Amino acid sequence: MNKLPDEKELKALVAMAKELETQIKEQSEIARKLAIDCEETINKEPEQQKTQKKPSES
Repeated sequence: MNKLPDEKELKALVAMAKELETQIKEQSEIARKLAIDCEETINKEPEQQKTQKKPSES
């Protein structure tokens, strides 16, 4: 039968969980910023294509 973790093990698990939570928050923020950058880039591309004339049009 499995024994229950002692206080030291529980504290270590809590510390690991907090570290993982911090990493997930950081990665989520990075992903959010990348998504915003991608969206801005996608929105800029059609504007740039409209303002740039093709060589055959000049």
